[in-house]
Amino acid sequence: PAQFVTVPGEPHPEVTAKVKAMMIGRFKFILGVANHELGYFVALETWDPEGVQESLSTGRDSEPILLDTVRRLLAMLPRR
Repeated sequence: PAQFVTVPGEPHPEVTAKVKAMMIGRFKFILGVANHELGYFVALETWDPEGVQESLSTGRDSEPILLDTVRRLLAMLPRR
């Protein structure tokens, strides 16, 4: 009943909520800084080009790439 998603960096709470909304497990776990540290995954709606966390991210496209990847990976899992 548990599902885990690993993220190679630190997702903002808004990003974490979006990932959890895609997951179907009863217990949902998101593990940040898993296997690597690419930087912050900042939500598009809060993106500030002058922000400190934004300067420590891989760019504005990080969140859409992460969400698309999670969506595709979750789609490969069998549904119960």
